[in-house]
Amino acid sequence: MKKVKIVFNILIIILILTLTFFVFWNPKQYLVFVENQEIYDELFSVFEKEFGKNSQKSPFYLTNQVKPKIEDKSFNRLIQNLFQPSSEIVANISLAKDFPFNPVEKLENQKVYKIGEKNFIPSVEMNFTSSKSDDYVKLPPDFSVSISEIDKIPENHRGVKVENQYVTEEGYKFRENTYLVCSFFDENSRDEIQNFLEKAFSDTNCNITLVEKSENLTPLFIAGVGDMMVGRGVQEILIYYKDGLARVFADTLPILQGADLTLGNLEGAITYHNEILPKTYNFKFDKKVLSPLKNAGFDYLMINNNHVFDYGQKGFLDSINALKEAGIATSGVGKNYEEASKFYITKVKNQNVAIISVGAYPKERSGFDGANVAATGENPGVLWKNDKIFQSVKELKKQGMLIIASVHDGDEYGFKTNEAQKDFSEKLIDSGVSLVLESHTHVLQPIQRYKDGIIAYGLGNFVFPGMEEIPGATESLVLRVGFVDGKPIYVEPYPCEIDGTQVRGK
Repeated sequence: MKKVKIVFNILIIILILTLTFFVFWNPKQYLVFVENQEIYDELFSVFEKEFGKNSQKSPFYLTNQVKPKIEDKSFNRLIQNLFQPSSEIVANISLAKDFPFNPVEKLENQKVYKIGEKNFIPSVEMNFTSSKSDDYVKLPPDFSVSISEIDKIPENHRGVKVENQYVTEEGYKFRENTYLVCSFFDENSRDEIQNFLEKAFSDTNCNITLVEKSENLTPLFIAGVGDMMVGRGVQEILIYYKDGLARVFADTLPILQGADLTLGNLEGAITYHNEILPKTYNFKFDKKVLSPLKNAGFDYLMINNNHVFDYGQKGFLDSINALKEAGIATSGVGKNYEEASKFYITKVKNQNVAIISVGAYPKERSGFDGANVAATGENPGVLWKNDKIFQSVKELKKQGMLIIASVHDGDEYGFKTNEAQKDFSEKLIDSGVSLVLESHTHVLQPIQRYKDGIIAYGLGNFVFPGMEEIPGATESLVLRVGFVDGKPIYVEPYPCEIDGTQVRGK
């Protein structure tokens, strides 16, 4: 009995010594508490890859529970938990969101990582149906502003600037930033935790990445104008006067030159050929005028119109060659159908842009029919509207192109669109075109948002002397469309008026 008592006492002493060891010498387990479950899952996958499932290899351990639940209530599990290392939370990881006008407060014991960004656009209803260009910039007294994400702008709305800033500019007020905020309670663990987080951000399998700069959504601005007839004294001013650009384009010049791409319709042939095609009006220009037009900012000139054949096939081919020689792009014209159907393709601000010009205007009173000068097989001519164009647009859209169609269509001096004009433009948008710029009407017609695109049905005249006696024919416009991530977000009309050989802003 005495021996049993001695053995029992020895066991008690061993138990006391064991408990004393775990109380005073048991190493601590340092914990990093992660508040968000999704963030925890992503970080823990990197943690396991870095340290394995054995937390003893790590200087700290990730947890998303302050008091982990014990699912196994057996005696062995209770003993295991009794002797497990004591723990101390050395850092806390949370999510925070802010807007530039209400920033996240950054404390000394915190490290803040930007991991997300979402931009919002204020927009107003588009109301561009008037034949008076200055009406395009007026807002009714009861107008309202909608605020939405870029891809959720309400139907027939257009984005507007915020304190004179576009969506991606530094300090833009309507940007929601998401931050991962790591608060440190033990400075000794700070470096190790920060090193781990940086490894996690760089891990290709981790869905948490740092947002170093604003999203690559810098607006791409495309400016378009209507009919330009640079005869009747205009080309002489542009060619022979040192201040010719200012004399003709006045205060519209900065708008034309400031866009990333500027398009216009040159209403006539560029030729020295004198044999005319019998028509009501015949227009031709000196190729020397192309250099000042390029200096004015025009990157692309449409010549697929009802005047490019005013001086026959010779004048038509001269026009193509003159533009090529001057370094001004065009499309929708060629020595055969294959050439005429090719889109002009360029790259601007890392965006591939494709432009095509299409003839679709009604038959003239003089009897001239554009369909009769359409390119066919090996015959020179213009690209006339046909269903093959829609298929070409779809193929280019699959390649990530931003597609613009410059269409010569509509009833001359008609303030309303006709059904054929509307149907063709909408089909272009349905196929993948993002912007349709129409000329030929000589007066302004509505501008509207249709599905994912913008249609400017009639941009009127831009440079066109001698139109003073025709109602609405001196009302002019520069339309600037800002694309963000391939979507036409900003629609900015700049009202102008024609006064003889000059066009100027209102």
